[in-house]
Amino acid sequence: MDSADRKHVRDAPPWLAEPGDDFFRYRSRIYRSSAIMNMTQAPDWAAMWWVIPKWRAGKRFAPGETIPSMQVHIARDPDSREVLSEDEQEPYGMKTRTTWVDQPVALLRRAAEKP
Repeated sequence: MDSADRKHVRDAPPWLAEPGDDFFRYRSRIYRSSAIMNMTQAPDWAAMWWVIPKWRAGKRFAPGETIPSMQVHIARDPDSREVLSEDEQEPYGMKTRTTWVDQPVALLRRAAEKP
């Protein structure tokens, strides 16, 4: 959501989420320990995607609820169109991983208090 009225204005890449799903993306360029390596090798990018899917028929959660997921990986470009293979990520100590998360109790309590 980039607009002042917090409306959905952009979709995540199709390999990550369905159109209309909300998401947050954090990314950072990876700098190597050598200035020569930084100048001679293409930059890599670390990215973390937090996806909050909307309910659709056939989803594994009830209407009005959601099951957020997180994906962290290293890519060749800042928009994560070319994600590195597991072998290419290994020198960074990374592996592509998708994790499902539960809602924290505080969030559930706030939702229960609403009329």
